[in-house]
Amino acid sequence: MRLAPLVVGAALLLGPAAVLADTLVETFDGGPALDGILTPGADGAWTVTIDGVAELANDQDANAIKFYKINTLRGGVSPAGAAVAVDVSGDFPTKNSAAGLLYRHDDATRSYLAFVVGAQRWTLYQRGPDGMRPRLSAALPPSQESVRRLRIQPEDDKLVLEIDGKPVANVQIAGMPGSGVGIVALSTGRFDFDNLAVVPKAS
Repeated sequence: MRLAPLVVGAALLLGPAAVLADTLVETFDGGPALDGILTPGADGAWTVTIDGVAELANDQDANAIKFYKINTLRGGVSPAGAAVAVDVSGDFPTKNSAAGLLYRHDDATRSYLAFVVGAQRWTLYQRGPDGMRPRLSAALPPSQESVRRLRIQPEDDKLVLEIDGKPVANVQIAGMPGSGVGIVALSTGRFDFDNLAVVPKAS
C-alpha cells in the first residue's frame, strides 16, 4: 500500500493542475489500502483483492453498489473541490456493470456522484433524495487499451469529466454538499482500480 504525497509525478497523473498542491496517490501495492479503509476479503456481495491493483468482484448481486471513500486527506485537508483520477479495467458482463470515481459524497444525505465506465459506455450517476439516476451517458471514446483513466477536474462552477486525458463532458451540479471522494463499483463483474490520485483544491 502507498498513500503518499507526490509532486513530481502529479502532472503525469492528473495534468498541469497537479503541480499546484501535494497529490495523494494510492497504488494498491498491498492491503489494506486507503489508510485501512479498503481491506482484502469478503465485504457483503463483494470480494476485495489488493495486489498491484484493487480488485472488487461481485458475482451475486446485480443491484449491488460498493464504494470506498476518503473524507479527509493527510494533514486534515478536505477533499472538497479536489481533482481526482483513477485507472479502471476489468470484466463488465452486463449493461449495468461499471466502475470508476466517487465524488462529492455526503454522509448526512447519502448523496454522491459516480463517474463510471462499463463495457461500451461511460455514465455520470447522481444519487439524491430520489435515488440513483444517470445525469449523463455516452459511448466510450475509441481506445486500443483495456485500461481507462477517468478524471474529474473542477473548473469554476463546473466539473470537467475526462477519459484517457480527453474531455467528454462539462456539467454543473447543484445541491451536492458532500466532499468525500474515492472509488465505486456497480452491479456484477470484476473491476480493477489503480493509481487513484487526489489533488486538493489550491488555496
